[in-house]
Amino acid sequence: MSINLYGNIGKFNYKFSDIDLFELAKTQDNKHVKFRDTEAGKYMPEIKVNISPEGLKALHGTKLNGSYDIKAEEEKLKFYSEHQPIEPFRNTFSRIINEGVEKLRTDDPGRVIGISEKENILISGFKNIVNEISAGHDAGTRLRFIHDDRSEDGYRKLTKQEELSILQEEFDSFVSDRFGNNHLKNSEEDIKALNDFQKFKQNLGISSNKPYVQEKISNDSVNRLMKLSREYIEKGSAI
Repeated sequence: MSINLYGNIGKFNYKFSDIDLFELAKTQDNKHVKFRDTEAGKYMPEIKVNISPEGLKALHGTKLNGSYDIKAEEEKLKFYSEHQPIEPFRNTFSRIINEGVEKLRTDDPGRVIGISEKENILISGFKNIVNEISAGHDAGTRLRFIHDDRSEDGYRKLTKQEELSILQEEFDSFVSDRFGNNHLKNSEEDIKALNDFQKFKQNLGISSNKPYVQEKISNDSVNRLMKLSREYIEKGSAI
């Protein structure tokens, strides 16, 4: 079962804007525009006020109708940016296999892609994810959270080891479903149904004689993949 992860997306971390909105609001077509030059201020007598920049900010943030506290809004934006839903690892593994197989077929259209190629694609993708997690946490640029009702804001930040444990758990689950006995049984039933339908079309003269063949998966595929994945994490991505 996948655990919902939240955090900054890849390298696109939240960063406060360098744009001065107040300065932009005072310019138009690269020229400063004064209120008295506008249609609304053309006939209004000039009013002089004396207020410090700090006072103006306080007034804008707390006193004016319809205004809001800019600092509070920035903090809210930062919080939401750090609590974006992340693609589950199971989905990532499925995408890695599909994209890897498609690339092999594109590079060599006549190549027969077997289970060993898919295993290599998957374990290579797993190692890349481990490296990404480790490098991000070590550099302090990777933020991942899970729900925690005991925390003040409902989330708890994950350590590198916690995220790697979640990765391993979801990898084991995916491998069992994709290469295990249940998959083989379901695949056998699917192949039988497809071939029965193929025979039906052949009787109508609208199908070839080529039958569907079940993908051959060795009994130790699951254990081999789990072992390789654990060794890679335990050795600190050194293999």
